[in-house]
Amino acid sequence: MTINSGWVKLLKEHAPEAFTDALPHKPDVVFVDGQIKLMKGEYITTWDGFLRAQFIGTIEHAFTLGATCVVMAFDDYAHVPRSKNMTQSKRNRSVPAVKFGECDELPPRPPADWNAAMRNRTFKVKVISFVMNSLRHHYKTEDRQSVVLDFCGKPEVICGRYELPKMFQNYSEQAALCPKRFQRGECDIKATNWLPASGTLLLVSTDGDFVPIALIQLEKHLRVQGNTANILIHRIKTKLKDTGKRPRLGSQKREYEYVDVKKLLGYITTEFPKSENPALFLGCMVAMTGCDFCMNLPGIGPSKIWTARHRFRNSQMNTSTEIMTALLLVYNDTYRQRTRGVTAELSQGFEDTQDARLAYVKLYEQIRKCPSIAARTKASVWDTDRMMAHVCNTMWTIQYWELLHEYADPMTGNFGYVLQNNLVKFAGQLESKASK
Repeated sequence: MTINSGWVKLLKEHAPEAFTDALPHKPDVVFVDGQIKLMKGEYITTWDGFLRAQFIGTIEHAFTLGATCVVMAFDDYAHVPRSKNMTQSKRNRSVPAVKFGECDELPPRPPADWNAAMRNRTFKVKVISFVMNSLRHHYKTEDRQSVVLDFCGKPEVICGRYELPKMFQNYSEQAALCPKRFQRGECDIKATNWLPASGTLLLVSTDGDFVPIALIQLEKHLRVQGNTANILIHRIKTKLKDTGKRPRLGSQKREYEYVDVKKLLGYITTEFPKSENPALFLGCMVAMTGCDFCMNLPGIGPSKIWTARHRFRNSQMNTSTEIMTALLLVYNDTYRQRTRGVTAELSQGFEDTQDARLAYVKLYEQIRKCPSIAARTKASVWDTDRMMAHVCNTMWTIQYWELLHEYADPMTGNFGYVLQNNLVKFAGQLESKASK
């Protein structure tokens, strides 16, 4: 699971100048999400073919774009947030993992059922180790450009003269004094660590999370460093029009595009002029509709949230009261034609989260008893406890996207996650709904 794809579609519709087929300008550093590159096509049947097609070819292409440094990164599973558990569990239910132990060696050829093999964490780590060792050997004599491996602990410069960012200086000492300071788990939050103080970072990944994270991090960077840097994202092309024609079998070709994050940030800033942090404002709306750490809102997607944005655009969207108020506005607009809604309370505003909670209780009860609303729709609407937990999930997600490796433990404080049978689950989620 990633963010709802409707968000990138909306952004492209309103800021088409930020999306181009051609590379806008030369990158200084290219960050490659190696987790995506681990997923190969069926036509790759040898380890050498896997290495060259997925990794060496990607690095060499980055050099042809003008980059002087390429960072090949993988997830450090020891520091992936525990709140990612729900997403991983759902994936593993759909594709059972194969058996592979610590003492097992990689087979002579990649397994035929590659997806199932990659569900086994031990197998995946062995593959990552194979890739890293192979890249060290392949680039050992390269001295004109740099390749960096970013997996566990301190990143490793395997060739060239690239100097690691300041955050990695005295890494061991800092990590010992403050272990949580370097919780660099997912590639999503590792990526913008490589943004030059003055220059361009190109992110290569199909993961939608990179869009809100890049916006948030560039906004932070420009506020401190000035207008001296940019982030580009190379991702699968977002198509705005559906022709209705089905392509012939085997004729589909995956298309890609570049996203100019600075241009996109410029549009977001004009859209929310009263917000202190427009990118965080947008990120909050994105998280609301579902991601790795938040459930999908029932009956509400990006379009409805976006259409109602003028109703709450004067808030900062950085408190539980403001987030709950925004959700109330959207749900009230959706159902007020068939219910009495909570219009009076909304027009007065809420001073605290408890007031907003009581208003949602009223709206929820009216939806449940409304005879003109389908039974299935009624059953899908969350009760108050689940909605309040969702607000907390959203707040945790936003601080994760903003603070990156310095994120707070999702199981501390009130972030809307609970531990059941040694597994992290969404608070307020009924067992009967857990598989939905």
